[in-house]
Amino acid sequence: MSARFIPRYSRLRRQGNFKRVANMPRPKSSDHLPAFMGEGANAEGPEIKNLLYRPGDLVQVIKEGPDYGKISQIYESDSRGIAIENAGREVTTVLPKVYWRDGQSQYAINHRGFMHPNDVRLVTTMQGEDGELVKVAVNKLVLGEYYWDDRYKQRLPRRYVVNSRGLSIPWPDPPAPVTEGNYATSYDVARERTFYVTDVTIPPVPPIALDSLRKKFSRNRKPDLTEDEIMRLTPPKMPLSEGKKAYLVDQAAKAREALTREESGETAALQERTAKFLAERLAKFDAQQTASS
Repeated sequence: MSARFIPRYSRLRRQGNFKRVANMPRPKSSDHLPAFMGEGANAEGPEIKNLLYRPGDLVQVIKEGPDYGKISQIYESDSRGIAIENAGREVTTVLPKVYWRDGQSQYAINHRGFMHPNDVRLVTTMQGEDGELVKVAVNKLVLGEYYWDDRYKQRLPRRYVVNSRGLSIPWPDPPAPVTEGNYATSYDVARERTFYVTDVTIPPVPPIALDSLRKKFSRNRKPDLTEDEIMRLTPPKMPLSEGKKAYLVDQAAKAREALTREESGETAALQERTAKFLAERLAKFDAQQTASS
């Protein structure tokens, strides 16, 4: 380690007992340490590119282990894997206190982690030859062409059974939207109006409360605008047509001509007043000279 990378207040710099250590192994995190907010609960296996299952699907675990053969429903599915009810490896997670459930007394909780889609197979209901509905397990699925699903309000690929392109497995119904919760505000309370404007000169938010609604020392709040910002905020000038340009040139010429005539008239009047004034002074001077003689 070089001396210039050690803070000046460090004890190593004062004592001078620093040295370079080559190939220092990086510290490894223990598998027994709890994860935070679900970290470490991701499914083990290859990268998940296509989501073959959605919440609501009924699947069977085919991975060797204590959950082998268990049939349960998926309640979450994303790029981390699929979460199945009462299936999957045990994971310890640190949960903030705001998310504690009733009766919980500690931060670390044990729950089921995500499973890889390759570790399960779909269980669906089909109609048999005798007309009765039976549950069958589908070993492998493949995605086909896209179509518009009115339930999800988006385009989804069709699911087919491998080697049976005519056999399509529909997607499950989407979960019902969450309208109520412990941290939700009811619609009537949120839409209730408690403030009415009584005077246009009084702002709706008191000036003393503005700092609590916005970041007072935000780096985006600048007193002045830069040239680039002014250029972006200034609307461009519309180009003039040929007729408009000719009209403006004609108006400018008329204005100059009127100004020239006005200036010439003022000059003639000034010359006339000056000549009249000089003539009066000369006549008065001549009268004074005659009287004195």
